Amino acid sequence: MNAIIKKILFFIIITFTLTSCWNEIDDTDVVYTENMTTIQGYVLTEGGTQPVKNLKLNLDWIVKSELGGTHRNIKYFETDSTGHFKVDFYVTDLELKHEGGYNFKFVGEYPNYIDHVYDNELGTIFLNNRDTVIDKVFFLPRKGYLKVFSEENLDSISWNIGYKYGDINDPYHSILWVGYKNRIATNIYLYEIAGNQKNYIEIRDRRTLKVLKTDSIYVTIKDTAIFNIKL
Repeated sequence: MNAIIKKILFFIIITFTLTSCWNEIDDTDVVYTENMTTIQGYVLTEGGTQPVKNLKLNLDWIVKSELGGTHRNIKYFETDSTGHFKVDFYVTDLELKHEGGYNFKFVGEYPNYIDHVYDNELGTIFLNNRDTVIDKVFFLPRKGYLKVFSEENLDSISWNIGYKYGDINDPYHSILWVGYKNRIATNIYLYEIAGNQKNYIEIRDRRTLKVLKTDSIYVTIKDTAIFNIKL
C-alpha cells in the first residue's frame, strides 16, 4: 500500500471517528409532563416599554470537546401579543453535569430590529438543578442610526457604542458594545443603534485603555442622530 493511499485511509478513519463522537438530539416535538423546568418571561423593545410580539424563539444546549460533543435542540416557541413566552422542558443529567448553558435565541429575520451577529442569541441561561422556574426579561431593540464624528487623533483614542440588549438582569452582558463600524468618510462612522432607548458612548485612551469620557444619546426609531467626539 503506497503512502498516498495510507494517508487517504487515515483521513477517512479520523473523519469517521470525529463524526461518530458527535451526538445530535432533536427533542423539539417532545411534550414534558414530569420534573419539568420552566423558563418564562418577556421579550421587550424600546427600552422595555413595548412588547416584541409573535417573535419565534428557540432553546437549545450544546457542549463540545476535542473529539465531538452533544447538541440538543430542545424547543421552538414564540412570544404572544404581550411579548410573553414560556417553555417547559426536562434538564438531562449531562446538562446538569455541565451546569446548563442553554442558548436562548430568536429564529428568522426581523428587519425592524437590531441585526445581531451572534446567531440571533438573546442570552445564555445556566442551570444546576431541574424542576424549577426561571423568570427572564430580554431586550431586542428596534433600529436607529448614529453618525459619529471625531475631531481627535484616532491614533490616541478609541470608542465603543453600546445599548441594552438581551438578558437585562445579567450585570456583565446586558449591554452590547460595538466598536468602529461602517466608516463612511474621513473620521466619520455610521452605527446601527437602539431606537427609542438610551445608547451609551465610552471613549478610551487607545494605549492605556483608560476611560476618558462617557456620554449617552437617544435616537428615535429609524432616525439618525449625530455625535461629535470632543475631549
